[in-house]
Amino acid sequence: MSVVDRSKSTFYAKAQTSQGAVATTSGSNAIQTTYDSDVLAVHVMTNPVERNIIRGSRLPNKRLVVGEWGEGSIGIELSPATTDIQAPDYGLLLKSLMGSETTTGSTVTYTVAEAGDTTWYTYEGFTDEIRTIMTDGRCRSWTLNAEAGEIITQTYVLKSLTAADSDAADVKTPTYDGTNPFVASSMTFTIAGAAKNCRSVEFTIDNPKMAKWLNTAGIGNLPPDPAQPMEGS
Repeated sequence: MSVVDRSKSTFYAKAQTSQGAVATTSGSNAIQTTYDSDVLAVHVMTNPVERNIIRGSRLPNKRLVVGEWGEGSIGIELSPATTDIQAPDYGLLLKSLMGSETTTGSTVTYTVAEAGDTTWYTYEGFTDEIRTIMTDGRCRSWTLNAEAGEIITQTYVLKSLTAADSDAADVKTPTYDGTNPFVASSMTFTIAGAAKNCRSVEFTIDNPKMAKWLNTAGIGNLPPDPAQPMEGS
């Protein structure tokens, strides 16, 4: 049995020029994932369908594979960009989720846009010498987790219309922001105008465009859901 070295995992994301046009990533498109984040969790999914045909033997019934798509999640520390007026290396994932990225002064802000993000993205992950590439992808949901005294972490759930695995080593040289992550301290949670002290907070934002997959032409144009799940203790 082979042993997979997670320390050799790398992950890249880049916007496509159009649907179906795979974006070629480079080292500058790298996103730093956490050590316990399994890049291969972003994998190829299939939908096998039983044919239920009559067979004149004891052979098992045939199956038909209907469609392939990419699905999975990655973990990332919450950290600032290298300089002001610059999105962090994971900013492209936030734009894919929210749909809007604006720069005001020295601040980059991501907001939920009803129209969503019309751009398609290519996600590419390597673990040892296994390459997983997702084409025509977008971020499905984002979860922020803060525990007092611990590094604030993010989990991005990704999904794509197509995906493929292959044997290929990562020959790129990834570059990262290199800034220190944020550590949670003195946390408060405001409810009905009253701020309450808490030791942990977790909340999730879903992509309003991806509540339902319609067909290979794209993702259903559904309105954003203002009721997002949040938890605090």
